[in-house]
Amino acid sequence: MPEQNQDNDKLQIAKHAKKRLWLTGIIAVFIVAAVIGYRVLTSKSADEQFAAIEAARAIPPEENAAIIYNQLLADYNDAKLSPALLDPSTDDLTLIGPWSSKDYPEVAQWIRQQQGLITRLLEATRKDKCSFSVYDPAEGIEEHIAKRVSRMMTMRKWARLLVRAANNDVAEGRTDQALQNYFCAVRMGEHARQQPIAIDFLTGIGMETLALQKMRIIIMESDVTEEHLKTIETTLPQTSHNWTEDSQIMLEVERLYSRKMPPEKLDGLLNQLKAWLRRSDESAAVFNRVHEIYLRLFTERRGNRILISLRRYRDTHGHWPENLDEIKSSLPEEILTDPQNGGPFVFRLTEDSFILYGKGKNNIDDNGIYKGPLDDRLIWQAKMPKKKD
Repeated sequence: MPEQNQDNDKLQIAKHAKKRLWLTGIIAVFIVAAVIGYRVLTSKSADEQFAAIEAARAIPPEENAAIIYNQLLADYNDAKLSPALLDPSTDDLTLIGPWSSKDYPEVAQWIRQQQGLITRLLEATRKDKCSFSVYDPAEGIEEHIAKRVSRMMTMRKWARLLVRAANNDVAEGRTDQALQNYFCAVRMGEHARQQPIAIDFLTGIGMETLALQKMRIIIMESDVTEEHLKTIETTLPQTSHNWTEDSQIMLEVERLYSRKMPPEKLDGLLNQLKAWLRRSDESAAVFNRVHEIYLRLFTERRGNRILISLRRYRDTHGHWPENLDEIKSSLPEEILTDPQNGGPFVFRLTEDSFILYGKGKNNIDDNGIYKGPLDDRLIWQAKMPKKKD
């Protein structure tokens, strides 16, 4: 008798387990069907959603810098901006810092040949707003994305041309012209970040960061005047984007792109659900990474503002301050805070200069050494003079 009761209990347990399994399966199928149904319904209105985004971003043609950029792109010849004379060594040396025409005569001549392009870029960056098309229904989505990537890569080359030209101006004492070219690259970066696309946003950060870093030579090592320092101070971007709003729009556009892409060849509803969830997780991770890189840009901007105050202090007192507290009164309070971690910048005097850096997202002091995305962000460290033979 006890054995029969045990058998009955086992039978009941098996029935309950089977019911739970069926119930779980029904719920899973319902969720999959709901997700796929939602995607089917929303995919039908993807073009309408793109149109709504375009309408919200509409700018009168005379105010839109994208009109000039598109004209330049139509006439663009990649060979002109990637000449054979820019071998890896020459490319690095003329981009990393000041260089003279007598040392690189061919590069100097090539830059003079690009003055028409530079003049048009300066014209574009005098406009505050820039809006490229988010999506053109006449194009396939893959063609549109390929064109967008190509445009950003070309604009990146333009920014490098501007910085390279500015580096030559610095070496030859044309400070006003150098600042004009650096600021042009900064404004191009701002225009790129006005687009609700992650790749555009990141490319814009790269453009501005490059110009900000090279501009420090003027601030720290040239015969810069107070008028120049004021120009740099007032021209540097003062405002930030609303990251919450910007990221939501970018995420919306990325999802619309995903819906317009050809469907993946997946077998079964469960695999489709897994793919959809995987893309959602990947999108969240990507945008968290974009935000980290964006905060590094603010570190670069604030670093330049700090350097301006340090230069003024030295010009007034004949020496560098002992610490950043001595220049605190000359800066807005938030400038001395590293946006990557909410802590202070690190400033230390060296034998004849100083080192300035942010401790990065991990907020660990690695003596200004960058080992990875979470580590220190070096703002300034004077190069040691070369030893004479």
